[in-house]
Amino acid sequence: MVRQKAVFAGKVQKVGFRLEISCIAQRMKLTGWVRNLEDGSVEAELQGEELHIDFLVKCMQSLKRASVNQLTITDLPTIEGEDSFTIEK
Repeated sequence: MVRQKAVFAGKVQKVGFRLEISCIAQRMKLTGWVRNLEDGSVEAELQGEELHIDFLVKCMQSLKRASVNQLTITDLPTIEGEDSFTIEK
């Protein structure tokens, strides 16, 4: 089990990007959260199996209605007891 922060930049707001991340995260049994940043990027903290996080990131990079032109991934310490995935405003 790992926790990673992913910041997606490009055309990632107003295209259903956060909802798509949330849907995939829940299907992959990931926990964490996703939110829009003021600079137009989207930030997510994802916790779970590393292969599942990798799958989610690849899905988001290939999303047709969005365009990810920069991705930053940072490893974080895991959070014990986290049991859901949320979309933050």
